[in-house]
Amino acid sequence: MGASKAQLLQKRKAGRPREYDAEKIADELLEWVKDEESINFVQFCADRGYLPGLIWRLDQENEEFSYAYSIAKMKLAERRERFLNAEILNYGAYQRYQSSYDPFLKRHEKDDKDEDAARAKGIAQHDKENFIQLVKMAADGKISQKD
Repeated sequence: MGASKAQLLQKRKAGRPREYDAEKIADELLEWVKDEESINFVQFCADRGYLPGLIWRLDQENEEFSYAYSIAKMKLAERRERFLNAEILNYGAYQRYQSSYDPFLKRHEKDDKDEDAARAKGIAQHDKENFIQLVKMAADGKISQKD
């Protein structure tokens, strides 16, 4: 399993940073995600004494780990949705992090945000053009502002 509580709380000596075996952690991750009780990466890291930064760094630096991490995220996304539908997982807990696990939901939410931003930019551009037109009409004396 993971490190004991005493090992996790033991103060590290200053010096050279620890070396981690990315392939070993990838194998641990894929084995861990098979357990139906596994629902988030905080649990995985806490049980083993890994900090989140290690996971994120390995995801960037190691192709095998990155693949395992992506597979684990998709398995967790499916499990979390299943637990939500079975009323095992609270909706708030599900909604807050689900796009972190589900690449399809993440893409959909990004596309929605991009569309909203484009729509807002178009409205702002239209308002700017209208304002410029009003300024020109006022300068030409075609319209005036009355008190």
